[in-house]
Amino acid sequence: MAFIRKIRKGNRVYLAEVENYRKDGKVCQRHIRYLGLDPEFEKRDIPLYSRNIKVESVKVYGPVIILENIARELGFFEFLGDIANPISVLAFAHCLDYKSVSETAEWFAKTDLPSILGCEKITAEQYHSAFETLDKFDFEVIEKSISEKMNQLFGEDNSGMIYDGTNTHLTGSLSNIAKQGKSKDGVKGRNLIQIGLGVTRSLGIPIFHQVHPGNIHDTKMFNEAISKFSSLEVKSGLAVFDRGITSQNCISKLALMGWRCLAGLQMHKGVKTAISVLVIVSRIRWLRKR
Repeated sequence: MAFIRKIRKGNRVYLAEVENYRKDGKVCQRHIRYLGLDPEFEKRDIPLYSRNIKVESVKVYGPVIILENIARELGFFEFLGDIANPISVLAFAHCLDYKSVSETAEWFAKTDLPSILGCEKITAEQYHSAFETLDKFDFEVIEKSISEKMNQLFGEDNSGMIYDGTNTHLTGSLSNIAKQGKSKDGVKGRNLIQIGLGVTRSLGIPIFHQVHPGNIHDTKMFNEAISKFSSLEVKSGLAVFDRGITSQNCISKLALMGWRCLAGLQMHKGVKTAISVLVIVSRIRWLRKR
């Protein structure tokens, strides 16, 4: 009895009419005629063999869709408005694969962000323009909004926080904020930028940041941070800081806010005199009680 058999040759499938017969007790097959290409196979969009599949491009999808969802949940796209796409892409690129502004345009094309954000490309000029627009924003309003939403999501509060400041030096000469100062590793005369960051005590959620020229002293940075504690309604507590940022102004402001202080002091002449007076007064009081 004749039947149709499919025969694969290269990337094609052919049909042939064949029949089975017995020879010396074994089943054999006899070819009758070819019927041409298999029409059903020709309709398929996917090649039969994986070796015939060609990969045209690979896109980064999973991580960027997660970051984009986080950005939307925190309200980035609402308060950034027209510059939300370029600023968010720069943030995503720094989170996943640190890139300069010029490199980010190329990195963007290698991700699925064009379809996610609905824009074909973002040029380096658009990134720079977005930065200039971002400088005009009120960062305190943005940071407070993000902090409140993150605290709601993670059940965190501002009852305590950790603050630290540092500086970073630039080798270029085009920055309008970098100023000469003494770097953290003790080198003088470098072009520096001062950076400060405040995070929640428990989960380390960022609350605010500071960026200042490199010739601004740490004490002034901490003074500004104390004002931010108050505006962010950080509750009174114990402030622990080192002698590098200790000043009468800092301690006075914290005291007025109801904070106690545990700080190191530079042992200059004034401090030594004050301590000597306190020791003498305490000694006199002790003697009188006897």
